[in-house]
Amino acid sequence: KTRLRAYSHWIEDIVDYVPLADHQQGVGNLPKATRFGMESVSTIQFDPIGWKGAKLDLTIGREWTSVKDPLTAETRPITGIRNKWAFAQLRHDVPGTPWAWSAYAEYNHYVRYFYLTEVFRELDLPYFVGVYVEHKNVFGTKVRLSVDNIVESKHKVWRKVYDGYRDRSPLLFFQKQNQLVGPIFTLSIKGN
Repeated sequence: KTRLRAYSHWIEDIVDYVPLADHQQGVGNLPKATRFGMESVSTIQFDPIGWKGAKLDLTIGREWTSVKDPLTAETRPITGIRNKWAFAQLRHDVPGTPWAWSAYAEYNHYVRYFYLTEVFRELDLPYFVGVYVEHKNVFGTKVRLSVDNIVESKHKVWRKVYDGYRDRSPLLFFQKQNQLVGPIFTLSIKGN
């Protein structure tokens, strides 16, 4: 089963950062912006080919946006939106048992934040891979042990800071962070 979705939005009075008096910035409205995108969400059941209790969920999406920058008057993406994403999960509920397991991967990408005096991008674990094993009846509760971020994705930051408005001031400094985030272990217990 697959669900495809395409969308378009013409936005009026979008909230963004705008110039104020004395070279200050504040939150204000820009006249218009656009968003176009598509997303596919699929589930593949493996019962018909003999793998009972197994399924694969897939999601993939892409979005394009545009707004007129209040400083440069050039077209740029809307600040900070997620513009690319994907998710895949294989889950197997083992027939005749209370056991299930899963493996999954996720990708998320966000466009830059455009402030008047800096441009900033943060990607927190853009690639995320994990597995879990689950028992659905431990004294009436569901117990799941997960290991996430097994590919050791990173927290990434890119930042350019200007000595005033970014369209007319020199670059003050460039900051780059690439922080390692190790595996994440989670034990969850749900139920009464």
